[in-house]
Amino acid sequence: MRKATTSSKCRIATRLMSLRSSPFFWSGLLAVNYLIETMAKLKLYVENYMAGDHKLGELNLLFTFQVNCPGCFSYGFPLMELLREKYHDRISFLALSTAFEDYEFNNVENTELLVQEGQLVGETKKMFGEQLPYPIKIPVAMDQVAGSNVDLESLAEEMCHAISDFSIRSNSDKNEMHVRIKNYLLSQERISLTFSVNLFQGTPTFVLFDNSYEILFSWFGHRPKEQIENTIDEYIRKYS
Repeated sequence: MRKATTSSKCRIATRLMSLRSSPFFWSGLLAVNYLIETMAKLKLYVENYMAGDHKLGELNLLFTFQVNCPGCFSYGFPLMELLREKYHDRISFLALSTAFEDYEFNNVENTELLVQEGQLVGETKKMFGEQLPYPIKIPVAMDQVAGSNVDLESLAEEMCHAISDFSIRSNSDKNEMHVRIKNYLLSQERISLTFSVNLFQGTPTFVLFDNSYEILFSWFGHRPKEQIENTIDEYIRKYS
């Protein structure tokens, strides 16, 4: 979450207000900044790898970020590096660049500049200056963007099934959800598939998943490092 500046706070507030009118907010999934245990499957769509190559491990940690998200760089990447140093032999790490806003900044070109030259843009540049002050040591990939020929009916159906209680709702509720999600997709300038299909709340979002893509736990925004490590340690013991 972008908490560093007043403008950043306004953008988060605007994003959350827009989510209230989206088909996802009322589904009960968007518990902001809350650690969520789940048994859903992660749908991971990768356009291409820009640095390194993620190899699916027994345990994997996905970090979803935007290049125009200061909190992703003041909190997200440093946290991933601390976790990488501690768990590099137990967890496979991946940073996924996505976009749900500010498309003039959050795009393939600026992600490539970040990876190749450490160059920053937008609000992130205002916080750090021209260059990222630390190296990125984990693989970085780009979230796949839906093409113009995307089947919105199928995509909306897939997103419906990501809602925890969708299967037990009435047929009329299911139809309403499907229509609202499809209309939401139609209203979007760009659809980043991993971000959208998994109903992510914003950036930074973190997801721990196994080699069957079962989501073990996930969180959005800032969480205490000790809490995260304790939860990871529990899953390491389970998978040992």
